Formats: sequence, C-alpha cells, structure tokens
Amino acid sequence: MSRILKSLLAFSAAGLVGPAIWLAAWPPARLADVLPRPVWFFYTHLVEMLWPVSMMGPWIGLPANLVLFIALGLTVGWLARTRTRLAITYAVITVLVFLMALWQAGFALARVDGFALAVALLLYAIPFWVMIRGSVTPRSA
Repeated sequence: MSRILKSLLAFSAAGLVGPAIWLAAWPPARLADVLPRPVWFFYTHLVEMLWPVSMMGPWIGLPANLVLFIALGLTVGWLARTRTRLAITYAVITVLVFLMALWQAGFALARVDGFALAVALLLYAIPFWVMIRGSVTPRSA
C-alpha cells in the first residue's frame, strides 16, 4: 500500500473519532445532568480537541472535519518519508492542539484540561504510529 494512501486511510479514520465520541453520549444535554461536572468538562474538551470544527454543528462540522483530516493525511503522507520528518510533523500538530486547548480555556493556562489534552494527543499519535511503521529511516554513510 502506498504511503499516501495509508496516510489518507489512517487520518480519515482519525477524523471520525471526535464525532464518534460525541455521538456515543447522545444527547449531550442529558449527559450534562447525569455526569459530575469535571467528567462533563473532560468529555466536552476532549471532543472539541478531536473535532476541531465542531462549532459548525454536526451537519457541516463532520464533513469539514473529514476534509481537515484528509488534508492532514495528505500532508503527512507527502512529508513522512523519514521518521524524523514524521516526528517533526507530530510535534507541529502537538503544538497546534495545545494552542487550540489554550484558546478554548480563554488563554489561561490554569484552565486548560490537562487530562483531556493528554488523551487527545495520545489519540492523535495513533495515525502517526501507523505511518511510522512504513517510513524509512535514512542509513548513515
């Protein structure tokens, strides 16, 4: 399987994780009444980190999220010729997700949900791990 196709499949599947978590607890308003407040905040922050375009609503946000992750998959597939490039790409994504979490917290570092951020970064790492198995490490001369 080609590197770009593998990347497209891995990142397309990753683009469905956030909406799947959101749908798993449907309807969200009722869940807010049942769960303790910290668990509810973890859930909403995690979904927002995994589904960055969720503010557009489910009917526009889901296709937009897939387009976003497909573009990310194409970029990673194109750049991921070596493990170093793949690691740098993941580091850039990590910084972007952290900045998004900071934005969600109103740019107050103390309000960032660290556990949701850690879980989101672990879930973002899965398609990169799929890609690292197919990347080539350059040989030293």
